[in-house]
Amino acid sequence: MEYVLTEEPTAETIVYGVALCADGATLKEAPALTDSRLSAEALVRLLNELMVEPCHFEDIIEDYLTDFTI
Repeated sequence: MEYVLTEEPTAETIVYGVALCADGATLKEAPALTDSRLSAEALVRLLNELMVEPCHFEDIIEDYLTDFTI
């Protein structure tokens, strides 16, 4: 199980998100969270370092969007 950075080009910029993958399959995804690659990379690194369980993925993403600044 690993959290990976996702990216999606838009008309103006590229937006970044996070996906939870295991055995080559995407289990959960939170696309287009930010246009800051550095912030998204820091979030992915944190999720992997802390080995966040999949059941907490949505809560972490919600906290990231509302309360948390990396």
